[in-house]
Formats: sequence, C-alpha cells, structure tokens
Amino acid sequence: MIGRIVTRVVVVAAMLVLVACSTVPTQTQPQPQPEQPPAPALPSLDAISPEAEPGLYTRAFVAEAIRRYDSEGREATLAYYNTPESVDGEWYLFVIGEDAQVLAHSAVPENVGLFVKEPLGIDADGFNFGAAMLAATKEGSWVSYVFENPARGGFLETKHAWVVKHDGLIFGSGWYQVIRYDAPPPHQNPPSDPEKVIA
Repeated sequence: MIGRIVTRVVVVAAMLVLVACSTVPTQTQPQPQPEQPPAPALPSLDAISPEAEPGLYTRAFVAEAIRRYDSEGREATLAYYNTPESVDGEWYLFVIGEDAQVLAHSAVPENVGLFVKEPLGIDADGFNFGAAMLAATKEGSWVSYVFENPARGGFLETKHAWVVKHDGLIFGSGWYQVIRYDAPPPHQNPPSDPEKVIA
C-alpha cells in the first residue's frame, strides 16, 4: 500500500513538473530579420546616355567612384579623381572629407583643400549647399545649387549633384542645367525631380 502511494505521488509529481515546464515561457532564440532587398544595381556608364538620362548617369558615375574606392583604397581613388583623365564632359567627381574639406575636385583643382562651408559652400543665390552636401547619407540625396560650369568657361548654371556618404567621406557628382545667369536659358521651370530632367 505504501508502495502504491509512493508511486502515485511520484507520478503526480512528474505530471506537475511536465505541466509546469510546458507553461513556463522558454527562452527563444532571436528570429533572424528578413533581409532588405538590395537596391537595384545601376547600369554601367557605357549603357547610359548622359544626355538622355543625366540623373541616372550621375548616380552611376558616383557609384563607380565608390566601387573604385572600395577596391583600390582611399589614396589611389583621390589621386585618380584629382586628374583630368577622370573628367567625363561635365561630369567630374568631388570628394569631401570628414572635416568638410574638399579632397578631390579634378575640374576645379583650386577647390582642393578648401572647406565646403562659407564661402565655397554658398551659391550665388545665398543657398548653403555645403551644409546640404554634408548631410548626405549612405542612401544618397540630390542637392541643386548655382555653380560655375567649368566645361562651359565658368558660366553660372544650376547644378544638380548626387551626393553619397561612404566610409565617412562624401562622394558627389552632377550635371549642369542651362536655366540661369550667363547662359541663355531655355523656357522652362527648374526641375522638381532632377532624375527626370533632360539637360
């Protein structure tokens, strides 16, 4: 009789342990978050018409510079983008350092060593485009401002620049739209979306 009681007590205790274990929340392993789909790859520069798609061409130009930076390193990239060979028509790359100093600018070498703050970062209309560029993120952003077009003898024109922050540096390039100042402007309004403007 005592043996049966002990057996029943043991069985009941085992059942209570099982019930208790099934109701106690267990620690779960963190579930992996679904990966964000990668941004669509930009086509190569050779596959884009800069005249027909200046915004897309500009973004691809900057992406190519970042790929060069990742594969060749900082010094080689800055050396290349401070040479005339890196200029493609009105497309040239500029690189801004962590301290807002211009590190590369092949179209206007005199800008290298200057800071994208007053007065260099203020356009003819008083817009502080330097601050807008310094606020760039890894996703990139457009900054439109008035700047001298070195490909057209320094005429003041509206420039649409794509700027991307990468490894602490700002990589940027852009194209000029003849709608201002010294050049005879076509009869059109400034763009609301630089991606869709045909220069």
